[in-house]
Amino acid sequence: SRIVELFQFQIRSEVECPVCHNVSVTFDPIMYLSLPVPKPPHSVALTVVPANYPKVPMLKMDVMVPKGATFEELERRLWTK
Repeated sequence: SRIVELFQFQIRSEVECPVCHNVSVTFDPIMYLSLPVPKPPHSVALTVVPANYPKVPMLKMDVMVPKGATFEELERRLWTK
């Protein structure tokens, strides 16, 4: 479904041993995303992690969402930022 396509992703975790400095990187699949119900002025704070992270840095943004907006409108506003 379109919702699964939008909200199915992986979380990258990185842990470094303080003794030997070995770095462990894991990717955990996430199937759902909880979003807080925004309060006026109806904005949602997002952090976008590019597929080629950490080469390309994360991007933090606030997306203004009009009352009654659809998921398609939210997605369109994401791509125009």
